[in-house]
Amino acid sequence: MLNVFKGRAWFAARWTLVAVLLGGCSLASCCCCGWVGPSPDVVAADVVGNWDGPHGGTLTINANGTFTRTDVLECGDNRRTPGSTRINDSGTWTLEGPESFDPEQVLTLETGPPHQNFQIVDDEHLYAFIGDPDDYDMCTYTKAKK
Repeated sequence: MLNVFKGRAWFAARWTLVAVLLGGCSLASCCCCGWVGPSPDVVAADVVGNWDGPHGGTLTINANGTFTRTDVLECGDNRRTPGSTRINDSGTWTLEGPESFDPEQVLTLETGPPHQNFQIVDDEHLYAFIGDPDDYDMCTYTKAKK
């Protein structure tokens, strides 16, 4: 009877198994979780400042936890179509901390009972999904240049 537990055959089989398992885990992490890199680790100081609205206007995020939107024209049914109402409001904001295996953080704008969540993947873009998140149609704010 052939003994595969001795010699070169076992050595090759063992390392092949290790490579498949490690490769499978890496592939599963990317495919199953949607994770491609570390969390953005954005801190409050990164979001403070002026942000250009998707179709004009300004979102000002203040270090004291408040924000103001001035003449912001949000997206309509998709990111290319502007909405019909300019937003002028203010309220408070919070930033969730980074989580392991999550490629984005959440910035929440509170204006009373309603609130709006934005995803953050870097310190230059805020985005909110329009409609079904599986369609990847996003309304994006861009950090204003100083």
